[in-house]
Amino acid sequence: MAQTALTLTSTIPCDLDGNFTVDILDLGIFAYHWLETGCTGPETCGGADFDASGKVDYLDYAIFSQCWP
Repeated sequence: MAQTALTLTSTIPCDLDGNFTVDILDLGIFAYHWLETGCTGPETCGGADFDASGKVDYLDYAIFSQCWP
């Protein structure tokens, strides 16, 4: 019998942990990376550099707050 593997990737904005919801776990990841610099792509800084400015700052917080339930 053939088996097929399926991998799901969350495309929900601000869902940093990939559990298909924006919740306290995402806030924790965001807080952990707060004021981090040197973000060079979407996979760096925990994905918390939403505006791709190279750092996690107030502009990213403004974006994250729009995702908060």
